[in-house]
Amino acid sequence: MFHLVVNNIDRHSLQLRISPRKLTNASMIGFLLLFFTFNVPFSDTATTAFTTKPPNPTIVEEGKSFTLEWTYSLDGTVVIAQIYNTSGGGSVLIGMVIGTGNISVQSDYQGRFSGQVTNTKTELTVVGMQRSELLTFRFVLTPTISGSLTNDVEIIVHCKY
Repeated sequence: MFHLVVNNIDRHSLQLRISPRKLTNASMIGFLLLFFTFNVPFSDTATTAFTTKPPNPTIVEEGKSFTLEWTYSLDGTVVIAQIYNTSGGGSVLIGMVIGTGNISVQSDYQGRFSGQVTNTKTELTVVGMQRSELLTFRFVLTPTISGSLTNDVEIIVHCKY
């Protein structure tokens, strides 16, 4: 019979030495518990969370372009990012991207909206808001591993005079 001796345990590895001694049921159960505990991969991944968000409300000058920026850490990488117009209680898709890259803007919003998504930042540029417009954006991002991000930003347009 053989006896298992644990030589070194740390966060990433388990080293075992087999010595020629009697292996009991209790030591076998102990070995299996250690083996399965330390054989599960450890994750050093980030928590999905915002680092920065645009101010809410965001105040812009009439007729001027502006850019909203969200920064974040993700547990994984971007699966999908979406931006909605939630003004008036609705939820109309402005644009989205699967993975990272340029936001694909819906036809009703083309020419006024553009943006880009990376694994650390999303930018949405809006061209020429008018005072008569009421707009609230909802940004939604889903990463590959865990969590999700959602943020609403109301836009207030001030007269340029």
